[in-house]
Amino acid sequence: MIKVPEPGREIPVGDGSPVTMNIGDNVTAASNTTITIRCPVSGVPTPSVTWQKDGVPLIAGGKISFKNEKQRLVIRVAKGEDSGKYFCSVESNFGKDSLFSIVRIMGKFLI
Repeated sequence: MIKVPEPGREIPVGDGSPVTMNIGDNVTAASNTTITIRCPVSGVPTPSVTWQKDGVPLIAGGKISFKNEKQRLVIRVAKGEDSGKYFCSVESNFGKDSLFSIVRIMGKFLI
């Protein structure tokens, strides 16, 4: 149900530019980065999508938002406390599927 090309890529620390990744990929990003995790699903009818962080259901509000019928999770200005394991779970009349990504947020470095 979840169709991800080449899952499991490691996306390196960035310069704070927005990061877009697929579920199954892992990222280490700078603090204050906006991260979008895509969970591409297909089916008729369209499967329902839910998100969890470290086993806790996510709801829209504050820095968390969903786009495209919950197929995209957006974490705005991520901080250290946003680090964790993010699960995308899909369910339809034909079954369930789930994948996760690990997000690590690094603090600002001062020299």
